[in-house]
Amino acid sequence: QYNGHHVVEDLLVCCDEIFDAFIDHPSRGAETLQHTNQAMRKQYINEIKSISLEEAGWHFGPSHATMQQVEDFNIKEMGRKMQSCAPTLWDLLGFLLGADSSCEAKDVDADIIMDEAHDEYDSYWDDLDDIDLEGLINGLSSGTTSDGNK
Repeated sequence: QYNGHHVVEDLLVCCDEIFDAFIDHPSRGAETLQHTNQAMRKQYINEIKSISLEEAGWHFGPSHATMQQVEDFNIKEMGRKMQSCAPTLWDLLGFLLGADSSCEAKDVDADIIMDEAHDEYDSYWDDLDDIDLEGLINGLSSGTTSDGNK
């Protein structure tokens, strides 16, 4: 009903300042932070529920995994999917893991550009392509117990 109204538009333009005023107000600050905390919890829970649905394609049963599924797994692709499906949660995880977006260089997609040290780390994992994963998994899943009995 008020969409596009000049007062609503002005409120939207100034919402950061208005929000800061509520937080800084001596009698409303704590209540405003509590309300904001509850709203963010709901957002995180909704995003977690969304990405954990079986339809999201992230379910993985290691005991039933095929060799192709293991070889096709790509953590970077999983990160991209999470970033697009759960952007608020992605932002929280980045903050908690120390990815301070205010001082990092970013590429066109707003991903943080990693330095050369991460390139060496990536090359280490690239060397795993030379390992016989199928043989390793078959050896681990052969049903042998720690005492050598089947």
